[in-house]
Amino acid sequence: MGLTKANVSHWETCKHDPSFLQLLKIRDLTGWPLRDVLNAEQWPFPRVGRERVASLNPDQLASLETGLIMALAAITARQATEPERRKQA
Repeated sequence: MGLTKANVSHWETCKHDPSFLQLLKIRDLTGWPLRDVLNAEQWPFPRVGRERVASLNPDQLASLETGLIMALAAITARQATEPERRKQA
């Protein structure tokens, strides 16, 4: 899987989480079901079909993952500063 002991150690100590692609590889290697992640009823993107994401090649999936991480970071940062903006208003 291209991982180091440090990668796994960080997962175990909650310093980092495995990426979605890594979770899929773990599922494929171990047979561990990812029902919570892959349950159709819980698919979080109603305007983006699961089939469309599944059809992406590994480079496209990595780009998508990077984009999601960046968007989530921006949303989280914006949410963290909202209480301060309200105080200033």
